[in-house]
Amino acid sequence: MVKLENYLNDGACWQSQAVLAFLRTRYDSILESSWNPEWKRHDATIYCGRYENCREQGYVFSLSYKGHVRHYAVYEHRNSDEIIVLISTMSTINTPGINDMWADKGENATKYDYDKAFRYFEIVDCGNWIVEDMKKHLSEWIESEKKDS
Repeated sequence: MVKLENYLNDGACWQSQAVLAFLRTRYDSILESSWNPEWKRHDATIYCGRYENCREQGYVFSLSYKGHVRHYAVYEHRNSDEIIVLISTMSTINTPGINDMWADKGENATKYDYDKAFRYFEIVDCGNWIVEDMKKHLSEWIESEKKDS
């Protein structure tokens, strides 16, 4: 047995861990539109890696579909304790690092130039927002593919 205080202690803040747990419950519903009956699997995938920016520790959730990618860094803002979602569309081989996540924001970006913020403890709202955004972009990618073929 492990002490509760040490369980799942990978350095990410507890709010990011809660969003991770929420997104795990919605994995199939997010990817539903990418189901490939021929191969009996989803054509899209969601990856998870760590987001590390000094005191801001969380996760990057990456939605990937046939050359398209959308990364969502989720972490607790160091000044407000809000749950922050930072989005990047930069193509990377591994989990995007802090410079990759902020690259879309421009060289004059500040710590307040993120894409979405949720008040402290609004874990379900944050999770639902990410789910809906992932579903929206995945549907757009699939429709675009259908038009091109």
